[in-house]
Amino acid sequence: MKKRTLIAIAAAGVVAVGGGTAVAVADDEAVSKVTRTVTGSEPAKTELTLEQAVARAQDAVKGTVGSVDLEDGGTGWDLDVLAGDGTWHEVEIDAAGKVTKKAEKSDDAEDKAEDKAEADALKAVKVSAVQAAAAATGSVAGTVTSVDLTGQGAWEVEVRDSKGVEHEVLVDPADGKVVSSAVDADDDSDDEDDD
Repeated sequence: MKKRTLIAIAAAGVVAVGGGTAVAVADDEAVSKVTRTVTGSEPAKTELTLEQAVARAQDAVKGTVGSVDLEDGGTGWDLDVLAGDGTWHEVEIDAAGKVTKKAEKSDDAEDKAEDKAEADALKAVKVSAVQAAAAATGSVAGTVTSVDLTGQGAWEVEVRDSKGVEHEVLVDPADGKVVSSAVDADDDSDDEDDD
C-alpha cells in the first residue's frame, strides 16, 4: 500500500512538474488548456479595469504608463512604465490585482535608442493612456485590450466589441480626439474557438 501511494505521489509530482514546464513555454491558450486539464477549471479572469491596472502599476513604479496590454484570456495586465528617472519598467498584474512582476527593462543598444525615442514621445503627450482608452471606447463600445503609444505619435487602442471583433482606434495624444477607427486586420480571435 505504501509503495502504491508513493508511486501515485511521484506520478502526481511528475505531472505537476511537467504541467508547470508546459505552462512556462506555452502560449496563453495552451496555458488555459493545461490549467483546465490539471485543475479542472478555467484560469481566473481579471475583473481589474484598465484604470485600476494603471493605478496599481503607478503605485509600483512612480511614472507614466507607455503601454497597457490585457493578457490573452483576460488573466491579467502587462504594462510598461516610464519612471521619473527615465528608465523603463515592466509591470505585470495578475487576475487578483496583485503586482507579480516589477522589473527594469534591460535592453541592448538598439532597443535603448528606441526606448529613449519612446520616452521622449511619451513626455510630450498631453493625453494619458487611460484618457486615450476612454476616447476609444467612446468611439467603439467594448473592452480595451491594448493601449500603446506608436512611433507615429498616436495612441493605438485596441477594443474588442461585444461580438469579439477587435477594432484599432488611433487617438491623438495632444487633444484626445479619435483620429481613425478600423477593424483590426491582424485580429485572430476567431482562431481561439477552433478547438
